Amino acid sequence: MIARPVVWLLVLAGLLPTAPEGVQAPLPAVQPREDVAAAGEIEALVALGRFEDALEHAAARGDNFESSPALRGAVGGALFRAGRLDAAEAMLAPLANEPEASARGLIALARLRAAAGRHDEAASLGARALERGGNDDPWVLFWAAECVADRDLAIELLERYLALNPRGQDDWIEAARGTLELQAALGDRGVWIPTNVPERVVVPLRLVWDDHGRKLGYVVEARIGPKDKPVKLMLDTGSTGLFLVERMARKRGFEFLARETAFGGGGDKRHANRRGLFSTFRLGELRFSSALAGTTRTELEPYGRYHGLLGIQALAGYRAELDLDAQQLTLTRMDETGEGSGGEPFWMVSGQMLVQARADSGDPGLFLFDTGATWSILSSRYASTIAGVHSEPTTGVRGFGGSVEGASIVRGTAVRFAGRTSGESGLRSFDMSVRSAVGGVEVSGFIGLDVLDRVRITIDTVRQRIRVEAARKRGSP
Repeated sequence: MIARPVVWLLVLAGLLPTAPEGVQAPLPAVQPREDVAAAGEIEALVALGRFEDALEHAAARGDNFESSPALRGAVGGALFRAGRLDAAEAMLAPLANEPEASARGLIALARLRAAAGRHDEAASLGARALERGGNDDPWVLFWAAECVADRDLAIELLERYLALNPRGQDDWIEAARGTLELQAALGDRGVWIPTNVPERVVVPLRLVWDDHGRKLGYVVEARIGPKDKPVKLMLDTGSTGLFLVERMARKRGFEFLARETAFGGGGDKRHANRRGLFSTFRLGELRFSSALAGTTRTELEPYGRYHGLLGIQALAGYRAELDLDAQQLTLTRMDETGEGSGGEPFWMVSGQMLVQARADSGDPGLFLFDTGATWSILSSRYASTIAGVHSEPTTGVRGFGGSVEGASIVRGTAVRFAGRTSGESGLRSFDMSVRSAVGGVEVSGFIGLDVLDRVRITIDTVRQRIRVEAARKRGSP
């Protein structure tokens, strides 16, 4: 449930106007007719966080996107930021073979390819974006740092961004500096190096409840550090990797490397995160050395039901089957030539596992697939677009880092994904603007355990597909 700050949203620092939060900056006074200038208007609105206005502006102008690579790139970038990835794909895909594609358009397409797991294509497109004039564009520099395959080049791009001294971008500057600090501490060392990769791994899942009888999630036992000490980790598809309470991490030989900031959750949505390495990590017979992890001094769960979170990144290369009814996790080694798992696509953006879902009477949106969330949740922005609902303030909603301010209960709708629904007892809703801004894509909500009740979840990490179906009856194959 934590947005790892490894990617950054940037505005044209020093080149575009900035507006305080909640203030609507006016459209440029000049109404140019040339397509490049029109694309600039759209990109300016996106940079100001007004991607909905950008799309409305594009539609109102009636510009011919087919004949203008610049407009294709600008509108495709706005669609990506809005979380409309299918529409962004249709708009941006022709730019892959377009010699006149803009740097902004190419970097938007690179991000889309990276989100779908097509990293070689993303790296090539990122390189083209730099060649097409992106070397002096802060927006392109930072998103290219995410996409390029070479770590030294990514570091260079981040350093060049900071050298531009961008104004008014505190979150992204902090994220960039934290990433550079971590990379400097790592040097040439790799992370998550496989040392034993079995064809099949089976480990038990243990359901944990809170004091009110609500499901908190499913816990696995991993073994960490030189003494192979056990630790209870919630299997949390909403998390970005391995994350432990600091006091438990120290007892397992945690090597501190750098400080970063985790964005999202409760409190002010910005949380100190100490990053470092464990010498070994083991889940069943699956083993790694140099396991990169984050830590916090805040207790994740006050009664010790678990002491950390484990995202799906550690399961890369496997098909993970979570039978939540039988409480068992089965990992099966996959390759790109084998049979796929079917189901729905998912995208990885800023370490977030995102699927397309919708609320009744609402438009489709990107939702965090989150086995660590008791309830499904709507973002305040998305909830405000749903007709016929009503909301009331509520308290007691907690995220990582503390209570969530301004939370409400939204009634009159339900979240639906893969043929399953949250029911209509009311959905929690709160502001997710920081998470969406830092990740550079709009997150409309979370898919939680109210939707994922008594199901079997199959996650194909190679093809990035997810299937949710009713749990097998006991004793069936």
